[in-house]
Amino acid sequence: MDPCNPLREAEKGLLKLIVLQPPLVPENAMQQATIKLKLNMPHLARWRKAGEEIEARMLNLDNCEPEQAWPRALSVWVNGSNAFNIEPPKEGHKRRDVPQRISASLKSGINELKVFIKDGFTIQRYALALVRVKPQTQRQLFQSVKFVSEEEGKSLVTNLLFNSTLESTGEEVHAEGSDRCRLVCPVTLQRLETPVRGQKCRHLQCFDLKAYLISNMRMAAFNKRWFCPVCAIVLRPPADLLIDMHMLQILAKTEADDEEIGFDQMGEWQVTAKAAAPLSPDSDEAAVQEAEERAASEKAAEEKAEQDKAAAEAAEDELAEKESLDGDDDEERLDGACASPGPCASPDDCLDIEGSPDTVQVPPSTPAALASPDKEDAGADGSSQVADAEAATPAATSASPENGQAAKEPSAGTQQSVAEASPSSTDEAPASETGKAAGADSGVSAKAKALLLSAEKVEELKKKLQAVQVGLKKRAETVGKRGGKAVPQWKLEMEAKDEVEPEPDEEEQQIAATTDPYFWHSDDEGEMPEEEWADQQAAAAGAAEDDRTAGRRRERREGRRRRRSENDSRSQDRRKRRKR
Repeated sequence: MDPCNPLREAEKGLLKLIVLQPPLVPENAMQQATIKLKLNMPHLARWRKAGEEIEARMLNLDNCEPEQAWPRALSVWVNGSNAFNIEPPKEGHKRRDVPQRISASLKSGINELKVFIKDGFTIQRYALALVRVKPQTQRQLFQSVKFVSEEEGKSLVTNLLFNSTLESTGEEVHAEGSDRCRLVCPVTLQRLETPVRGQKCRHLQCFDLKAYLISNMRMAAFNKRWFCPVCAIVLRPPADLLIDMHMLQILAKTEADDEEIGFDQMGEWQVTAKAAAPLSPDSDEAAVQEAEERAASEKAAEEKAEQDKAAAEAAEDELAEKESLDGDDDEERLDGACASPGPCASPDDCLDIEGSPDTVQVPPSTPAALASPDKEDAGADGSSQVADAEAATPAATSASPENGQAAKEPSAGTQQSVAEASPSSTDEAPASETGKAAGADSGVSAKAKALLLSAEKVEELKKKLQAVQVGLKKRAETVGKRGGKAVPQWKLEMEAKDEVEPEPDEEEQQIAATTDPYFWHSDDEGEMPEEEWADQQAAAAGAAEDDRTAGRRRERREGRRRRRSENDSRSQDRRKRRKR
């Protein structure tokens, strides 16, 4: 069952065999039973010196394979102490059953054992055995495997190829072609060192003995150990394994990169496949250098993208700043033109807004100003243009800046005078020049209108806010009387409308001050100082906390008294029962 812990030879290895069937267990005992037995071991001390162990194993008689299987639950007691327990498997999990050692609980001489067994189906399908084993190490198992000579190995290969031809299965090596054998271990996928094959195996493929022993000894699933890695039949060392010397000679004659060989019908072999050559150090260095260059190029591309992004952001900021400066220049030019005492130099230099943008007054202008409105150097205050306009028509004086009333209070007559004040020379100017001048001045005119409108609105809102603040202040200063006390007039008005509850009288204030620590009240002389009110509030909060602490202490004392009385009553009842 376990090559790592083989039984001693003959009957010396089996100490006790218990078949859980009548008459050892009752016939009606199906799901659980308790067994008591005695075991005499006078040579236990000598066995321990030899490194031997005593194990408890159990088999399921319904299974044809000799596999370790515990019932659903098991408990073994040796000389009054618990040796081991087998717990039921967790839901959704499969339990790994392994033999259990009981040598530490045994003693030289007669030992008393008590076994409690419980199973979900029936306990009469199990057999319990106490065996004496000799643990084996990996080196001991390795040295105990038999060798096959080179001639015997060659004849074995020939027989396998002949049987394969007769049966025409072609599945001996589990690869394409029945005459192929890989020089790589199927367990470690490395080159074979000690090629071994099973006596019952019918394939040419070998596996490494050391890898086979280590992998199975470390496997946690006890019943999944010692299966051939190629054909999955049971191969327990050392009896079922053979070291192939013929394959060992082939490994010595082949190169390190030879991966597969092929056999002919006479047992002769030749290399059929080679492993891929590993990369040289130069190629590794070239790959590393290429990776570094790729990383450097990617980093340079990222830096360039960041620089382009920063340059674009800087250009956008510069453009926005330029636009803001152009707007400020237009506003300053507009303010300077409106503040000048003389007539305006262009139609955009003087705008008078009264309440809405619909009442905009545009003074007359000369064709020269319409043709070139951006040239401010023609005159310091536009006097030459205004003189030309006055010479053209005497009615232009009604629209000049000297007539302040006509400029600030627009009317139908004023608008008519402005219309008549246009010089007769404008009729002679080409229509194309007038259209160009009007298109050039439209943008500046719209921006100036928007700025003046926003400034007028801000001033109007400031005046309204000041008026509201003055009204609230006057209303707060108005004082009325209620019950001989000075009360703001607005509060009396709100109380009259039932919007604010009236203040409590003195008695209610005293009651509230004694009960509510956060109550704010006022006396006849006025409101209580803030420091005094804070002291009273802190004192009231401290008093409330003291009351709560005292209440908790009373509750604890009452609980202790209640528990003492209950304990006394229970002790009296126990005394009465003892007397009875």
